[in-house]
Amino acid sequence: MDKFSLVIVSKTVERVCIALGGILCLYLGYGLYIHGIKQFESGELKIDSTIITLFASGYGPGVIFMIMGAMILIVLAFKSHTTLKKSEDKKGNTKTTFVGYAKG
Repeated sequence: MDKFSLVIVSKTVERVCIALGGILCLYLGYGLYIHGIKQFESGELKIDSTIITLFASGYGPGVIFMIMGAMILIVLAFKSHTTLKKSEDKKGNTKTTFVGYAKG
């Protein structure tokens, strides 16, 4: 397997693992929500950024897990993708170079 194929396969495996982590958070959060598990009768989630401030309270940990799992999947879907360039020299050697991040 050449370097270019190895990079493609490794990036695909990375994305699948991240997606499985988000799905696992959703699944475990749903399980906590269905069983009615509450910690101290409330949970709290606060996210501050330059764009938005999100504050959720009064929910159990199941809802917070589901929100975090959904956020993982959303970020994965809209994250920039790596752009690689495959080129050959006069001797027929293949070279893979990192070009940058494509906005997508």
